[in-house]
Amino acid sequence: MQKIGIFQGEIVCFTGTIKNPYRLIRKEAFEIVRANGGDVSARLSRKTTVLVCGIPNPHFNPSRKISLAKERNIRILSMEEFFSKTGLPSQMSFAF
Repeated sequence: MQKIGIFQGEIVCFTGTIKNPYRLIRKEAFEIVRANGGDVSARLSRKTTVLVCGIPNPHFNPSRKISLAKERNIRILSMEEFFSKTGLPSQMSFAF
């Protein structure tokens, strides 16, 4: 059975910390992507079509993934845009 959803055919990678009013953890964010027809990748690859950027982790610099995504013309979404796209309202604003 073919899945149809907002991430249909997309390969989504996450970077940074997922902060949100729902206390959503990374695994749950992955499930949202999968439930909406997409797949999740732990690493940014040539197959990646979307990079979702959370709050930078002080022990990890996501700017490398962001730079690489820009070089490869991969669509970049903030967590706020991710929540908006999935229909979950976010009261936070992030800019990357």
